[in-house]
Amino acid sequence: MAMFQIAKNLEDKTENAEECIYKTNRDLRNLLFYCRNHCVSSVMDNLYALGIECVYDQFLYLQKRRVKSVYTKALHFIIGFDTQNYEADIDINMIGTIMGLLSFMCFKEYQRILFLHTDKPSHYHIHYIVNPVNINNLHICRWSFWNVAYSFAEVLGDFSIPLVPISYQDVHGRIVKGTETGCMVYQQKFLLRYNLRER
Repeated sequence: MAMFQIAKNLEDKTENAEECIYKTNRDLRNLLFYCRNHCVSSVMDNLYALGIECVYDQFLYLQKRRVKSVYTKALHFIIGFDTQNYEADIDINMIGTIMGLLSFMCFKEYQRILFLHTDKPSHYHIHYIVNPVNINNLHICRWSFWNVAYSFAEVLGDFSIPLVPISYQDVHGRIVKGTETGCMVYQQKFLLRYNLRER
């Protein structure tokens, strides 16, 4: 089972607790450096792989080219795998393949970088960070929680991993609990694992 959520920015203590945005350059830098310092593997697209400082500069360069102000410096999604129970059979190589497909299938016209963290043995997790400025026309990314969740669920469905959205931001900026599961169910995975499918 994979859990999907939008990360909350807790760096700024004066920020409204319900908001989920990275407002300043410092927030973006802290996010990128935190994710890089704890990662085992990373995948990036539409970026030059010259170090995390360079990735940070590339995010800011594109945002400055936009001229209009950017409401958030990064979109930050987290996909966590229950590697002690449901996904005990998943390994780092498989997650690397999933990261490549997630990067290829989602946010194609945006700078994006994915980091794999394995520091918590109970759940490996992917940090998916997107620059909200389009690389072609400099427009801001218009996204909805469900579109992103379903795109991620499609990729994970190929690996028989259901996706459970656990939090999202509503139109008022509040974090709301999700109740829908992904496009796959564990019954199918159980049947596949033990070769119990109907013939």
